[in-house]
Amino acid sequence: MNAQTPPAPAPATWASLPRKSQLFILFLCRAVDFLQVASLQAYIFFQLKYFDAGLSDAAASAQAGVLQGCFSGAQVVTAVLWGKASDAPWAGRKVVIMTGLMGTALSCVGYAFVKTFAWAVFWRIVGGGVNGTVGAVRTMVAENVAEKRFQSRAFLLLPLSFNVANVIGPRKSRGPSSENAIIELTPPAMGGLLADAPATLPRFFGRDAIFGFRWIQAYPYALPSLLNAVFLTLVSGLVFFCLEETSPERKDGYDLGLAIAARIRSRLSGAPSSSGYSRVETSDLGLGGEDSIVLDTAEVPATNQPTRQCRQKTRQKLPFHRIWTRNVILILLTTALFEFQLGAFANLWPLFLSTPRPASGSAPLAGGLAFSAPKVGLGMSLLGLLGLPLQLALYPPLQARLGTLRSYRYFLPLFSVAYLLAPMLAVLPPAALGGFVMWVGIALVAACQGTGHEIVLEGEEE
Repeated sequence: MNAQTPPAPAPATWASLPRKSQLFILFLCRAVDFLQVASLQAYIFFQLKYFDAGLSDAAASAQAGVLQGCFSGAQVVTAVLWGKASDAPWAGRKVVIMTGLMGTALSCVGYAFVKTFAWAVFWRIVGGGVNGTVGAVRTMVAENVAEKRFQSRAFLLLPLSFNVANVIGPRKSRGPSSENAIIELTPPAMGGLLADAPATLPRFFGRDAIFGFRWIQAYPYALPSLLNAVFLTLVSGLVFFCLEETSPERKDGYDLGLAIAARIRSRLSGAPSSSGYSRVETSDLGLGGEDSIVLDTAEVPATNQPTRQCRQKTRQKLPFHRIWTRNVILILLTTALFEFQLGAFANLWPLFLSTPRPASGSAPLAGGLAFSAPKVGLGMSLLGLLGLPLQLALYPPLQARLGTLRSYRYFLPLFSVAYLLAPMLAVLPPAALGGFVMWVGIALVAACQGTGHEIVLEGEEE
């Protein structure tokens, strides 16, 4: 008798992706986290100028780099601690994610009401220090999707959240010095439209407008951070009530949020909750009276086998030094270098777009493009606009054909092309600013950066 060949597994598609609800919650966790970073990048240069009107462009750019680096630097310092908490039986992945979201929301509220560079740095350090969501979310994605054939699509959700945070549709806004309404692509509304809201949206936030509150006049850059805090809080609530723990140390334990959500669903649907037990009367089991069941112990055969006792499985923990294999060290070094250049571009790109043009007689590459905040948003949005179709349509078949490692190697040089092209945009004559040639150059830089970002970052995630 010939053994039958097992049928080949069905090809992985977006429709067949398992545990979609859990992956969607994890996607939202990363999206709102990216959103608070992306919205700040759009207006940070102008906010620093507001703090100190006499601040030079070079000093403002330097302070912007410090301010944005504080968040990432604090994350680096506390990453190992949050990783240990994520694996610990007293915390777990879900607690780490909720702490990161709520802590970052608190830092956004504090940042909304700062008026000095020092306090801005303080609140960004606080936000980064409590934010351990990156590692916890990545781990939960891997634990929710164990089958290898689904992982290329599941891990797409993490960079996809980055692009969604950077993309917003066309919006109608009024410039502070223009009387005619213009249609522009802006960064997220909290960054492009709500920053300096009394000037950009005077009809709504001016002195005599509907929402012309005094605190908005005193803190014109508060609205983006406050809206970010709202989004972070809402997603944190969704995590509490709907996200399932995947840590081996805690996934079988009691979850208060899931229990409350189950009880609410049972009340709304009228069905009994499956999260608890209800007392069953003996009459329902047919016990008592003439129908009583009597167990004669004499009829029970004796056994010489020892009684099996339930023993809790102990997980053997290897010493920490055992993880430092050659491959792990190479992967960590590669990831560190990749994340370094990726973070550098994310911080330098909006600064380059907003920095004034080089003065006459200075070096041609000494300045930027002198874009306004809405145009800075458009330049940032192109990264996401070009990245979304690449992620959804290009990467899965490309990864299936080339594999993760070859895709990583082939597309990594695109970053070098983007970094060579970007400074050359400042050489274009002033007449070309805002023209077709300028935006073609910006789109080309964004295409190289976006393609490399999507393909290479996916290799990092997997």
